[in-house]
Amino acid sequence: MPTPVTPTTELEAVNTMLAAISESPVSTLDDDTVVDAAMARDTLRNEMRGLQSEGWQWNTDYEYVLTPNANNEIEIPATAAFIDPSASEGKDYVWRGTRLYDRAGKTYTITKSVKVDIIWMLGFDEMPEPFRRYCYIKAIRKFVDEQMGDQALHQFTEMDEAKAAAAFRRMENKTANFNILRDSYSTARILMRRPAWRG
Repeated sequence: MPTPVTPTTELEAVNTMLAAISESPVSTLDDDTVVDAAMARDTLRNEMRGLQSEGWQWNTDYEYVLTPNANNEIEIPATAAFIDPSASEGKDYVWRGTRLYDRAGKTYTITKSVKVDIIWMLGFDEMPEPFRRYCYIKAIRKFVDEQMGDQALHQFTEMDEAKAAAAFRRMENKTANFNILRDSYSTARILMRRPAWRG
């Protein structure tokens, strides 16, 4: 029976990056003694952070409820990349440190639940495959530049990156819920902040 094709794992992505500089694959991402592998992993994760922070339909929740803790403070979830508290109308809340801050009252004390639009940082295996591919191809280009500075390979990976970006944009456009865009002012505000390259 043929082996089924499955989405790319983070380990496979890192090994693809290592292959681009003619280094041997690794069997784990937890061994920092393999310097090239550790650098490839960190480069990939940095790209994941940057790209996910822009906000996409698959890593964004709208009117997500944050609840005060026992100290009547609202802690920001550890995996949040961005929050927009504007869904809580009439309140002037901002993200400050690890908590939500009430600028009007000049206090961290918030006694009621707050609705926010939130962008999440997801693990590699939680991202859709087209975005995984875009992340690791973008990471390959940066990794190769840092390790080798090979202009011919740079041009090759730049073309790959453009193709991967186009494939991801097609997926995003197909799956985005445009009814939400029309019906939600807060959703529109987040999407309007996206960079122009998404087109």
